[in-house]
Amino acid sequence: MHAVGNTRLSYAILLLAICILAFVSCSKRLAQDDESVNVVLGWGLTNRVEIGMTLAQVSRNFPDFVQQANNPSLWPWETPTSINGRVERLGLEVQVSRTEEPIRQITFHVRPEQSSNCFKGSISCGLSFSNGIAIDRSKVISLMGEPLESRTENVFSLVRSNLSFSWRPTSNDEVLYYPQHGVIFNLTTGLVTRFSVIRKVSP
Repeated sequence: MHAVGNTRLSYAILLLAICILAFVSCSKRLAQDDESVNVVLGWGLTNRVEIGMTLAQVSRNFPDFVQQANNPSLWPWETPTSINGRVERLGLEVQVSRTEEPIRQITFHVRPEQSSNCFKGSISCGLSFSNGIAIDRSKVISLMGEPLESRTENVFSLVRSNLSFSWRPTSNDEVLYYPQHGVIFNLTTGLVTRFSVIRKVSP
């Protein structure tokens, strides 16, 4: 009886060790994958999360994709005002009004003070956030160019004009909008805190 018990215990320990090794290996692979991710401006992550996809399509590509209703209704027959979808390890976030609505904007958080998990990959324009690299305004401008317009208010007309512009909602915050490249950069005190992929527009 003791021999059988010891055999079962040894088997359980071996199985546990295999599970731990598999978990560690998977975690390392995911971390490596996170840093090799390349976001295509105006498009997204090819075949994974793209402009025009639905939440259901994205969830099939990311096992860790989490959906949450914003301002959930008090009554079951009412619908939420919007639905968020997130992949925490990538700092990725999307938002739609209805589950079947196509995604129009894909946001990646890149600063730890803004999100517990940050994007550590690169962007097709040449920017890289690997190893937590901080990207400042001058780096963005060197690659994307100085926006054509600058405003502190009334930016809605500029959005409709499809021109690139800089908008400062506060003295510390700035939005760099590049519709012809399909990207929006949000900066705080001169550093990029997140960027959003949108559909490109024609000049």
